[in-house]
Amino acid sequence: MKTITANQRQRRADALRNESKVREAADTVFRRYGKDLSMDDVAREAGVSKGTVYNVFGSRDELIEGLTIAYLRAATLSYRKAMESEDLWQGLADAVLTPTMGIAATADLMAPGGSDCPARTAFDECRRTLDELLDLLKQRGLVRPEITTTQLTNLFRGLYQVLPSYGERDTAQALEHGWIILRGIRC
Repeated sequence: MKTITANQRQRRADALRNESKVREAADTVFRRYGKDLSMDDVAREAGVSKGTVYNVFGSRDELIEGLTIAYLRAATLSYRKAMESEDLWQGLADAVLTPTMGIAATADLMAPGGSDCPARTAFDECRRTLDELLDLLKQRGLVRPEITTTQLTNLFRGLYQVLPSYGERDTAQALEHGWIILRGIRC
């Protein structure tokens, strides 16, 4: 039986702390830059070497895909939660105006097309859930009947593309623009 030394336990604790810092930094950088992030950006944000970032995420593509899937799943859950809310309109507003990710990343995700991959599968599930939410809103007379999921996502995608430099400190202005879109689709 191999004995683990105190030094090995310390390195493991350090590795766990570094992994946590890298994951938090990756989230922050992805919110800021979307798919345009670099591993150097993540390392700088985390205060670790680029090699440490590669130890946590095997590649830039793996990092982007993992975060993309996580954000899409969060959005899907927010749409499901909206369908269960007492005030369906407020549920929609909360779901679409409380971003699960940064503006730069959101614009990329809403881009049409794309190849089959786990992120595309998560995107399709998210979109189907938003379709269900919009159908429910239309049935209750809360959203204009001609509004489609494609139209709604294109409007928000356009908003996010013209506001790519907005950070979390500018969410009030982004919310104001989002409310303009929502008021335009309401019955």
